[in-house]
Amino acid sequence: MRVTRRILVYGGQDSWRTDDGIEVMARGALPPRSRAVCDCSPATSGALDPPAGTLAASACESPRPGLIRGGGSRRVLGMASLEALTMPLEEAMRTQRAIRRLKPDPVDDDLVLRLLELAQKAPTGSNLQNWEFVVVKDRAVKAKLARLNRMAWSLYGTLGRWLAGGDPKNERALDAVQWQADHFEEIPVVIVACLRAIIPPWPPIAVTTAYGSIYPSVQNLLLAARAAGLGAALITLPLWSRFLARWTLGLPWNVTPCAVVPLGWPRGRYGPTTRRPVEEVVSLDRYGNRAFLERRSRPREG
Repeated sequence: MRVTRRILVYGGQDSWRTDDGIEVMARGALPPRSRAVCDCSPATSGALDPPAGTLAASACESPRPGLIRGGGSRRVLGMASLEALTMPLEEAMRTQRAIRRLKPDPVDDDLVLRLLELAQKAPTGSNLQNWEFVVVKDRAVKAKLARLNRMAWSLYGTLGRWLAGGDPKNERALDAVQWQADHFEEIPVVIVACLRAIIPPWPPIAVTTAYGSIYPSVQNLLLAARAAGLGAALITLPLWSRFLARWTLGLPWNVTPCAVVPLGWPRGRYGPTTRRPVEEVVSLDRYGNRAFLERRSRPREG
């Protein structure tokens, strides 16, 4: 690959354009194995228009994390060594479930960014693309979120135990939520999905429209985590008070936290989920018309 022109420098990141039209942004270096003549050099890295024809092979030999953009795609050069997420979509959907018991082992930043990049592929209302994601790794910040989570869980959990009525399946689910609450600070990564918008309490259409722009990306994140072998779950208890959540995360008034996804390597294993037959939850034309259920129960002719 031959780099033909450096086109801008900003925020400590240099940008080049290659002869095949790919735009490269890298922190002081060119893409891997891109020994090339370009119009910049380390000595002139602060100039917008450095002398043309400067040999930059020394920079090319030591690539650092950056971004490649071309053909509508974007990826982080530091992610190039990560294995592609090749799990079939249907397998991810059939085996993705809430994984709350997570190991404290660290999760690589490049992998987290890849998952969030896939989350961004989800649609948003009017194509505003107004997601904001806060990746929380600092234990002190996680401790504040953990306190908010426990405050809500102390009430919700007590009510949940009472409603469970001793049912073993429900009790197991509540035990997992309790474990997550007790070990929240140990979770390696907590992602808070936000919208750069104010979500009004009324009218209802405004509320559903707003959340319709963030939850598709959250589901993308959960499926991508499954494909990567990471455990994840969608929770909202730490956000019971938007004021306290904003204060904890330093969010401005016009950024609304919507969902929390604790992320890490699972202590257990993924497995197939148990769901009701689809015919039992689908109505045709009007609610309650279980036409597909009736068709399934009807004996086949011939």
